[in-house]
Amino acid sequence: MTWLTSALRLRNLRTQVMLWTVLPLTILLIVASLAGIGTHQASMRRLAVDENQRLAMIMARSLALNAADGLPEPSVLDALLKLESTTHATQVLLLDDAGQTLFAGGQGPAAPVNGEVVRQRRAVGRLETIEGAEYIVAYAPVPDLPWQLVLREPVAAIAEPLIRFEQATPFVLVIATVVSFLTLFFGLRFIVGPLRLLAERAQRIGAGDYAAIGEPVGGVGEIEALRKAIDQMAEQIKRYQAGLETYLLAITRAQEEERARLSRELHDETVQSLIAFDHKIQKIQRTLDRDPALAHSQLAELRHLLVDAIGEVRRFSQALRPLYLEDLGLAPALELLSTEFAAGFTLLGEPRRLAPEVELALYRIAQESLNNARRHASATQVEVTLTFQPEQSKLTICDDGVGFEPALTSADFTRGGHFGLMGMRERAQLVGANLQIATLPGQGVAVSVTVAG
Repeated sequence: MTWLTSALRLRNLRTQVMLWTVLPLTILLIVASLAGIGTHQASMRRLAVDENQRLAMIMARSLALNAADGLPEPSVLDALLKLESTTHATQVLLLDDAGQTLFAGGQGPAAPVNGEVVRQRRAVGRLETIEGAEYIVAYAPVPDLPWQLVLREPVAAIAEPLIRFEQATPFVLVIATVVSFLTLFFGLRFIVGPLRLLAERAQRIGAGDYAAIGEPVGGVGEIEALRKAIDQMAEQIKRYQAGLETYLLAITRAQEEERARLSRELHDETVQSLIAFDHKIQKIQRTLDRDPALAHSQLAELRHLLVDAIGEVRRFSQALRPLYLEDLGLAPALELLSTEFAAGFTLLGEPRRLAPEVELALYRIAQESLNNARRHASATQVEVTLTFQPEQSKLTICDDGVGFEPALTSADFTRGGHFGLMGMRERAQLVGANLQIATLPGQGVAVSVTVAG
Protein backbone atom coordinates (compact mmCIF):
# COMPACT_ATOMS: atom_id res chain seq x y z
CA MET A 1 0.00 0.00 0.00
CA THR A 2 2.85 2.38 0.82
CA TRP A 3 4.51 1.69 -2.55
CA LEU A 4 1.19 2.25 -4.34
CA THR A 5 0.65 5.53 -2.51
CA SER A 6 4.15 6.70 -3.45
CA ALA A 7 3.56 5.75 -7.08
CA LEU A 8 0.28 7.67 -7.15
CA ARG A 9 2.00 10.70 -5.69
CA LEU A 10 4.62 10.53 -8.44
CA ARG A 11 1.78 10.65 -10.98
CA ASN A 12 1.13 14.22 -10.01
CA LEU A 13 2.01 17.17 -12.21
CA ARG A 14 3.34 19.23 -9.33
CA THR A 15 5.62 16.38 -8.20
CA GLN A 16 6.87 15.85 -11.74
CA VAL A 17 7.69 19.53 -12.20
CA MET A 18 9.50 19.63 -8.86
CA LEU A 19 11.55 16.56 -9.80
CA TRP A 20 12.39 18.02 -13.21
CA THR A 21 13.60 21.16 -11.48
CA VAL A 22 15.40 19.70 -8.47
CA LEU A 23 17.15 16.67 -9.95
CA PRO A 24 19.20 18.50 -12.63
CA LEU A 25 20.25 21.03 -9.99
CA THR A 26 21.20 18.17 -7.68
CA ILE A 27 23.38 16.58 -10.35
CA LEU A 28 25.07 19.91 -11.07
CA LEU A 29 25.73 20.41 -7.36
CA ILE A 30 27.20 16.91 -7.07
CA VAL A 31 29.51 17.50 -10.05
CA ALA A 32 30.54 20.87 -8.64
CA SER A 33 31.14 19.23 -5.25
CA LEU A 34 33.37 16.60 -6.86
CA ALA A 35 35.47 19.29 -8.48
CA GLY A 36 35.65 21.23 -5.22
CA ILE A 37 36.56 18.13 -3.23
CA GLY A 38 39.39 17.30 -5.62
CA THR A 39 40.80 20.81 -5.36
CA HIS A 40 40.42 20.88 -1.59
CA GLN A 41 42.01 17.45 -1.23
CA ALA A 42 45.04 18.50 -3.26
CA SER A 43 45.41 21.62 -1.10
CA MET A 44 45.17 19.55 2.08
CA ARG A 45 47.84 17.17 0.84
CA ARG A 46 50.23 19.99 0.10
CA LEU A 47 49.53 21.52 3.48
CA ALA A 48 50.03 18.16 5.23
CA VAL A 49 53.34 17.59 3.41
CA ASP A 50 54.64 21.00 4.50
CA GLU A 51 53.38 20.50 8.06
CA ASN A 52 54.97 17.07 8.42
CA GLN A 53 58.22 18.35 6.94
CA ARG A 54 58.39 21.13 9.52
CA LEU A 55 57.53 18.66 12.28
CA ALA A 56 60.28 16.27 11.14
CA MET A 57 62.86 19.08 11.16
CA ILE A 58 61.79 20.15 14.67
CA MET A 59 62.08 16.58 15.92
CA ALA A 60 65.50 16.22 14.23
CA ARG A 61 66.81 19.39 15.92
CA SER A 62 65.41 18.21 19.26
CA LEU A 63 67.29 14.92 18.88
CA ALA A 64 70.47 16.80 18.03
CA LEU A 65 70.15 18.94 21.17
CA ASN A 66 69.60 15.88 23.36
CA ALA A 67 72.62 14.18 21.84
CA ALA A 68 74.74 17.33 22.28
CA ASP A 69 73.93 17.35 26.01
CA GLY A 70 75.59 13.99 26.26
CA LEU A 71 72.49 11.92 26.81
CA PRO A 72 73.12 8.25 26.49
CA GLU A 73 71.57 6.49 23.60
CA PRO A 74 68.63 4.99 25.57
CA SER A 75 67.75 8.49 26.78
CA VAL A 76 67.80 9.76 23.23
CA LEU A 77 65.43 7.01 22.19
CA ASP A 78 63.16 7.79 25.15
CA ALA A 79 63.08 11.43 24.04
CA LEU A 80 62.24 10.31 20.53
CA LEU A 81 59.39 8.19 21.86
CA LYS A 82 58.17 11.16 23.85
CA LEU A 83 58.19 13.29 20.71
CA GLU A 84 56.49 10.57 18.74
CA SER A 85 53.64 10.38 21.23
CA THR A 86 52.92 14.07 20.75
CA THR A 87 52.59 13.91 16.97
CA HIS A 88 49.85 12.79 14.73
CA ALA A 89 52.23 10.75 12.59
CA THR A 90 51.49 7.09 12.38
CA GLN A 91 55.12 5.99 12.09
CA VAL A 92 58.47 7.51 13.21
CA LEU A 93 61.76 6.04 11.94
CA LEU A 94 65.33 6.89 12.92
CA LEU A 95 67.93 5.72 10.40
CA ASP A 96 71.68 5.93 10.14
CA ASP A 97 73.49 7.02 7.00
CA ALA A 98 73.56 3.45 5.78
CA GLY A 99 69.79 3.25 5.96
CA GLN A 100 69.70 0.90 8.92
CA THR A 101 66.79 1.36 11.29
CA LEU A 102 67.89 2.55 14.70
CA PHE A 103 64.40 3.17 16.04
CA ALA A 104 60.88 2.50 14.79
CA GLY A 105 57.83 3.84 16.58
CA GLY A 106 54.16 3.67 15.79
CA GLN A 107 52.38 1.47 13.31
CA GLY A 108 53.14 1.60 9.66
CA PRO A 109 54.39 -0.33 6.66
CA ALA A 110 57.50 -2.46 6.96
CA ALA A 111 58.76 -1.37 3.57
CA PRO A 112 62.15 0.41 3.57
CA VAL A 113 62.44 4.11 3.01
CA ASN A 114 63.89 5.78 -0.07
CA GLY A 115 67.63 5.10 0.26
CA GLU A 116 68.68 7.78 -2.19
CA VAL A 117 67.02 10.54 -0.16
CA VAL A 118 68.64 9.16 3.02
CA ARG A 119 72.09 9.12 1.47
CA GLN A 120 71.69 12.67 0.19
CA ARG A 121 70.68 13.83 3.68
CA ARG A 122 68.06 16.15 2.24
CA ALA A 123 65.17 17.62 4.17
CA VAL A 124 62.21 16.93 1.97
CA GLY A 125 58.50 16.11 2.20
CA ARG A 126 56.82 14.07 -0.48
CA LEU A 127 53.97 11.72 -1.34
CA GLU A 128 54.91 8.07 -1.75
CA THR A 129 52.93 4.96 -2.53
CA ILE A 130 53.86 2.22 -0.11
CA GLU A 131 52.27 -1.22 -0.24
CA GLY A 132 49.41 0.14 -2.35
CA ALA A 133 48.57 3.02 -0.01
CA GLU A 134 49.49 6.67 -0.33
CA TYR A 135 51.65 8.16 2.44
CA ILE A 136 53.02 11.57 3.31
CA VAL A 137 56.74 10.95 3.99
CA ALA A 138 58.93 13.64 5.57
CA TYR A 139 62.76 13.29 5.65
CA ALA A 140 64.87 15.39 8.02
CA PRO A 141 68.62 14.83 8.71
CA VAL A 142 69.66 15.15 12.37
CA PRO A 143 72.20 18.00 12.55
CA ASP A 144 75.80 16.98 13.49
CA LEU A 145 74.77 13.30 13.72
CA PRO A 146 74.78 10.55 11.07
CA TRP A 147 71.09 10.01 11.57
CA GLN A 148 68.01 10.60 9.42
CA LEU A 149 64.52 11.10 10.86
CA VAL A 150 61.61 9.86 8.78
CA LEU A 151 57.90 10.48 9.44
CA ARG A 152 55.25 8.45 7.64
CA GLU A 153 51.57 9.41 7.74
CA PRO A 154 48.86 7.85 5.59
CA VAL A 155 46.92 10.29 3.45
CA ALA A 156 43.71 8.58 4.53
CA ALA A 157 44.32 9.78 8.10
CA ILE A 158 43.94 13.43 7.12
CA ALA A 159 41.44 13.09 4.26
CA GLU A 160 39.33 10.17 5.43
CA PRO A 161 36.00 12.08 5.62
CA LEU A 162 36.57 13.63 2.20
CA ILE A 163 37.67 10.33 0.75
CA ARG A 164 34.57 8.63 2.10
CA PHE A 165 32.41 11.36 0.62
CA GLU A 166 34.30 11.24 -2.66
CA GLN A 167 33.89 7.49 -2.80
CA ALA A 168 30.19 7.74 -2.04
CA THR A 169 29.58 10.61 -4.48
CA PRO A 170 29.66 8.46 -7.64
CA PHE A 171 26.98 6.24 -6.15
CA VAL A 172 24.90 9.30 -5.28
CA LEU A 173 25.48 10.65 -8.78
CA VAL A 174 24.42 7.35 -10.33
CA ILE A 175 21.28 7.25 -8.17
CA ALA A 176 20.42 10.86 -9.04
CA THR A 177 20.99 10.15 -12.74
CA VAL A 178 18.81 7.04 -12.61
CA VAL A 179 16.08 8.96 -10.79
CA SER A 180 16.38 11.74 -13.40
CA PHE A 181 15.91 9.27 -16.24
CA LEU A 182 13.00 7.69 -14.39
CA THR A 183 11.48 11.13 -13.94
CA LEU A 184 11.98 11.84 -17.64
CA PHE A 185 10.35 8.50 -18.44
CA PHE A 186 7.43 9.26 -16.15
CA GLY A 187 7.13 12.69 -17.76
CA LEU A 188 7.05 11.25 -21.27
CA ARG A 189 4.78 8.40 -20.22
CA PHE A 190 2.32 10.23 -18.00
CA ILE A 191 2.42 13.84 -19.29
CA VAL A 192 3.69 14.28 -22.85
CA GLY A 193 2.08 11.14 -24.27
CA PRO A 194 -1.35 11.66 -22.69
CA LEU A 195 -1.33 15.35 -23.71
CA ARG A 196 -0.65 14.42 -27.34
CA LEU A 197 -3.42 11.84 -27.26
CA LEU A 198 -5.75 14.35 -25.62
CA ALA A 199 -4.93 16.93 -28.33
CA GLU A 200 -5.68 14.40 -31.09
CA ARG A 201 -9.02 13.49 -29.53
CA ALA A 202 -9.90 17.14 -28.94
CA GLN A 203 -9.35 17.83 -32.66
CA ARG A 204 -11.83 15.08 -33.46
CA ILE A 205 -14.46 16.97 -31.47
CA GLY A 206 -14.26 19.74 -34.07
CA ALA A 207 -15.21 17.16 -36.70
CA GLY A 208 -18.31 16.20 -34.72
CA ASP A 209 -16.95 13.09 -32.98
CA TYR A 210 -18.07 14.04 -29.47
CA ALA A 211 -17.48 10.52 -28.11
CA ALA A 212 -13.75 10.67 -28.93
CA ILE A 213 -12.88 12.34 -25.64
CA GLY A 214 -14.94 9.96 -23.51
CA GLU A 215 -12.25 7.33 -22.92
CA PRO A 216 -9.45 8.04 -20.38
CA VAL A 217 -6.04 8.96 -21.83
CA GLY A 218 -4.02 8.08 -18.72
CA GLY A 219 -1.36 10.33 -17.29
CA VAL A 220 -1.26 12.47 -14.20
CA GLY A 221 -4.39 13.47 -12.33
CA GLU A 222 -4.45 16.99 -13.77
CA ILE A 223 -4.59 15.65 -17.34
CA GLU A 224 -7.46 13.33 -16.44
CA ALA A 225 -9.28 16.27 -14.82
CA LEU A 226 -8.71 18.29 -18.01
CA ARG A 227 -10.06 15.42 -20.11
CA LYS A 228 -13.18 15.21 -17.96
CA ALA A 229 -13.70 18.98 -18.29
CA ILE A 230 -13.35 18.75 -22.09
CA ASP A 231 -15.70 15.76 -22.10
CA GLN A 232 -18.30 17.75 -20.18
CA MET A 233 -17.86 20.67 -22.56
CA ALA A 234 -18.23 18.34 -25.56
CA GLU A 235 -21.41 16.90 -24.05
CA GLN A 236 -22.79 20.41 -23.52
CA ILE A 237 -21.92 21.33 -27.12
CA LYS A 238 -23.59 18.15 -28.31
CA ARG A 239 -26.75 18.94 -26.36
CA TYR A 240 -26.68 22.55 -27.53
CA GLN A 241 -26.23 21.47 -31.14
CA ALA A 242 -29.09 19.00 -30.84
CA GLY A 243 -31.25 21.68 -29.27
CA LEU A 244 -30.25 24.15 -31.98
CA GLU A 245 -31.15 21.67 -34.70
CA THR A 246 -34.52 21.10 -33.06
CA TYR A 247 -34.98 24.86 -32.74
CA LEU A 248 -34.10 25.45 -36.39
CA LEU A 249 -36.51 22.71 -37.39
CA ALA A 250 -39.22 24.35 -35.28
CA ILE A 251 -38.39 27.77 -36.75
CA THR A 252 -38.56 26.38 -40.28
CA ARG A 253 -41.87 24.70 -39.52
CA ALA A 254 -43.19 27.91 -37.94
CA GLN A 255 -42.12 29.92 -40.98
CA GLU A 256 -43.90 27.52 -43.30
CA GLU A 257 -47.00 27.62 -41.10
CA GLU A 258 -46.86 31.43 -41.03
CA ARG A 259 -46.56 31.56 -44.79
CA ALA A 260 -49.48 29.17 -45.14
CA ARG A 261 -51.53 31.26 -42.72
CA LEU A 262 -50.73 34.48 -44.57
CA SER A 263 -51.56 32.79 -47.85
CA ARG A 264 -54.93 31.64 -46.50
CA GLU A 265 -55.72 35.03 -44.99
CA LEU A 266 -54.73 36.84 -48.17
CA HIS A 267 -56.88 34.44 -50.17
CA ASP A 268 -59.81 34.33 -47.78
CA GLU A 269 -59.90 38.00 -46.84
CA THR A 270 -57.87 40.32 -49.02
CA VAL A 271 -58.49 38.56 -52.33
CA GLN A 272 -62.19 38.13 -51.48
CA SER A 273 -62.35 41.83 -50.64
CA LEU A 274 -60.81 42.71 -54.00
CA ILE A 275 -63.32 40.44 -55.74
CA ALA A 276 -66.11 42.20 -53.84
CA PHE A 277 -64.65 45.55 -54.97
CA ASP A 278 -64.83 44.39 -58.56
CA HIS A 279 -68.45 43.28 -58.18
CA LYS A 280 -69.41 46.56 -56.49
CA ILE A 281 -67.68 48.60 -59.17
CA GLN A 282 -69.49 46.68 -61.93
CA LYS A 283 -72.80 47.16 -60.13
CA ILE A 284 -72.16 50.86 -59.67
CA GLN A 285 -71.30 51.20 -63.36
CA ARG A 286 -74.63 49.62 -64.32
CA THR A 287 -76.71 51.83 -61.99
CA LEU A 288 -74.77 55.08 -62.30
CA ASP A 289 -76.74 56.46 -65.26
CA ARG A 290 -80.06 54.86 -64.33
CA ASP A 291 -80.14 55.67 -60.58
CA PRO A 292 -77.40 58.11 -59.35
CA ALA A 293 -78.73 58.03 -55.79
CA LEU A 294 -78.41 54.26 -55.62
CA ALA A 295 -74.95 54.48 -57.16
CA HIS A 296 -73.94 56.99 -54.51
CA SER A 297 -75.13 54.61 -51.75
CA GLN A 298 -73.21 51.75 -53.32
CA LEU A 299 -70.06 53.93 -53.42
CA ALA A 300 -70.40 54.48 -49.67
CA GLU A 301 -70.57 50.70 -49.13
CA LEU A 302 -67.52 50.31 -51.38
CA ARG A 303 -65.66 52.83 -49.29
CA HIS A 304 -66.37 50.84 -46.10
CA LEU A 305 -65.12 47.67 -47.77
CA LEU A 306 -61.99 49.52 -48.87
CA VAL A 307 -61.34 50.75 -45.32
CA ASP A 308 -61.68 47.19 -44.01
CA ALA A 309 -59.29 45.91 -46.68
CA ILE A 310 -56.77 48.60 -45.81
CA GLY A 311 -57.03 47.57 -42.15
CA GLU A 312 -56.37 43.94 -43.06
CA VAL A 313 -53.31 44.85 -45.13
CA ARG A 314 -52.01 47.04 -42.31
CA ARG A 315 -52.50 44.17 -39.86
CA PHE A 316 -50.50 41.88 -42.13
CA SER A 317 -47.81 44.51 -42.46
CA GLN A 318 -47.71 45.12 -38.72
CA ALA A 319 -47.32 41.40 -38.09
CA LEU A 320 -44.45 41.21 -40.54
CA ARG A 321 -42.75 44.48 -39.60
CA PRO A 322 -43.90 46.88 -36.86
CA LEU A 323 -44.07 50.25 -38.61
CA TYR A 324 -44.75 52.09 -35.35
CA LEU A 325 -41.38 50.92 -34.10
CA GLU A 326 -39.51 52.49 -37.00
CA ASP A 327 -41.54 55.69 -37.03
CA LEU A 328 -42.15 56.41 -33.33
CA GLY A 329 -39.52 54.40 -31.44
CA LEU A 330 -39.50 51.59 -28.91
CA ALA A 331 -41.56 53.15 -26.12
CA PRO A 332 -44.66 54.05 -28.21
CA ALA A 333 -44.47 50.73 -30.07
CA LEU A 334 -44.41 48.78 -26.79
CA GLU A 335 -47.27 50.86 -25.44
CA LEU A 336 -49.40 50.05 -28.49
CA LEU A 337 -48.40 46.39 -28.27
CA SER A 338 -49.36 46.28 -24.58
CA THR A 339 -52.72 47.86 -25.35
CA GLU A 340 -53.34 45.24 -28.05
CA PHE A 341 -52.72 42.47 -25.50
CA ALA A 342 -54.63 44.25 -22.68
CA ALA A 343 -51.44 44.50 -20.62
CA GLY A 344 -50.27 47.35 -18.44
CA PHE A 345 -47.37 49.52 -19.63
CA THR A 346 -45.00 51.64 -17.54
CA LEU A 347 -42.22 53.90 -18.85
CA LEU A 348 -39.43 54.90 -16.47
CA GLY A 349 -36.64 57.34 -17.24
CA GLU A 350 -36.09 59.64 -20.18
CA PRO A 351 -36.92 57.74 -23.40
CA ARG A 352 -34.37 57.69 -26.22
CA ARG A 353 -33.86 55.89 -29.49
CA LEU A 354 -31.70 52.78 -29.48
CA ALA A 355 -30.02 51.03 -32.38
CA PRO A 356 -32.65 49.70 -34.83
CA GLU A 357 -31.61 46.07 -34.35
CA VAL A 358 -31.77 46.50 -30.55
CA GLU A 359 -35.24 48.06 -30.67
CA LEU A 360 -36.49 45.29 -32.95
CA ALA A 361 -35.04 42.56 -30.69
CA LEU A 362 -36.65 44.07 -27.57
CA TYR A 363 -39.96 44.49 -29.39
CA ARG A 364 -39.98 40.86 -30.56
CA ILE A 365 -39.07 39.62 -27.09
CA ALA A 366 -41.96 41.60 -25.61
CA GLN A 367 -44.26 40.32 -28.35
CA GLU A 368 -43.30 36.69 -27.69
CA SER A 369 -43.65 37.14 -23.92
CA LEU A 370 -47.13 38.61 -24.30
CA ASN A 371 -48.12 35.80 -26.68
CA ASN A 372 -46.92 33.22 -24.16
CA ALA A 373 -48.84 34.93 -21.35
CA ARG A 374 -52.02 34.86 -23.44
CA ARG A 375 -51.72 31.35 -24.89
CA HIS A 376 -49.98 29.27 -22.22
CA ALA A 377 -49.78 31.05 -18.87
CA SER A 378 -53.50 31.62 -18.17
CA ALA A 379 -52.43 34.98 -16.78
CA THR A 380 -54.97 37.48 -15.51
CA GLN A 381 -52.54 40.36 -15.19
CA VAL A 382 -49.52 41.24 -17.33
CA GLU A 383 -47.22 44.24 -16.83
CA VAL A 384 -44.68 45.62 -19.30
CA THR A 385 -42.04 48.01 -17.93
CA LEU A 386 -39.46 49.86 -20.02
CA THR A 387 -36.70 51.56 -18.03
CA PHE A 388 -34.12 53.95 -19.49
CA GLN A 389 -31.04 54.41 -17.33
CA PRO A 390 -27.95 56.53 -18.12
CA GLU A 391 -25.85 53.60 -19.37
CA GLN A 392 -28.35 50.84 -20.06
CA SER A 393 -31.96 50.08 -20.91
CA LYS A 394 -34.11 47.37 -19.36
CA LEU A 395 -37.32 45.71 -20.51
CA THR A 396 -39.38 43.65 -18.04
CA ILE A 397 -42.52 41.59 -18.73
CA CYS A 398 -44.21 40.01 -15.70
CA ASP A 399 -47.35 37.87 -15.52
CA ASP A 400 -49.21 36.01 -12.78
CA GLY A 401 -49.68 32.83 -14.81
CA VAL A 402 -48.96 29.20 -14.07
CA GLY A 403 -45.19 29.40 -14.61
CA PHE A 404 -42.97 26.41 -15.41
CA GLU A 405 -39.78 24.64 -14.39
CA PRO A 406 -36.82 26.91 -15.26
CA ALA A 407 -34.37 25.67 -17.91
CA LEU A 408 -30.61 26.00 -17.44
CA THR A 409 -29.45 25.75 -21.05
CA SER A 410 -30.78 26.30 -24.55
CA ALA A 411 -30.94 22.54 -24.98
CA ASP A 412 -33.26 22.36 -21.97
CA PHE A 413 -35.54 24.92 -23.64
CA THR A 414 -35.81 22.84 -26.79
CA ARG A 415 -36.34 19.58 -24.90
CA GLY A 416 -39.16 21.23 -22.98
CA GLY A 417 -40.71 22.56 -26.17
CA HIS A 418 -40.10 26.22 -25.19
CA PHE A 419 -39.05 27.29 -28.69
CA GLY A 420 -40.32 30.81 -28.15
CA LEU A 421 -38.08 31.22 -25.11
CA MET A 422 -35.19 29.79 -27.13
CA GLY A 423 -35.85 32.40 -29.81
CA MET A 424 -35.93 35.15 -27.19
CA ARG A 425 -32.54 34.07 -25.87
CA GLU A 426 -31.06 33.94 -29.36
CA ARG A 427 -32.38 37.42 -30.17
CA ALA A 428 -30.90 38.80 -26.95
CA GLN A 429 -27.50 37.24 -27.65
CA LEU A 430 -27.43 38.64 -31.18
CA VAL A 431 -27.62 42.24 -29.89
CA GLY A 432 -25.41 41.66 -26.83
CA ALA A 433 -28.26 41.82 -24.32
CA ASN A 434 -28.63 39.85 -21.11
CA LEU A 435 -31.86 37.86 -20.89
CA GLN A 436 -33.07 36.56 -17.52
CA ILE A 437 -36.15 34.38 -17.05
CA ALA A 438 -37.38 33.93 -13.49
CA THR A 439 -40.16 31.41 -13.02
CA LEU A 440 -41.42 28.56 -10.87
CA PRO A 441 -44.53 26.42 -11.22
CA GLY A 442 -47.51 28.40 -9.94
CA GLN A 443 -45.54 31.64 -9.47
CA GLY A 444 -45.79 33.30 -12.87
CA VAL A 445 -43.00 34.39 -15.19
CA ALA A 446 -40.73 37.44 -15.13
CA VAL A 447 -38.71 38.12 -18.29
CA SER A 448 -36.09 40.86 -18.09
CA VAL A 449 -33.74 42.03 -20.83
CA THR A 450 -30.87 44.42 -20.13
CA VAL A 451 -28.86 46.02 -22.92
CA ALA A 452 -26.16 48.67 -22.93
CA GLY A 453 -27.12 52.03 -24.36
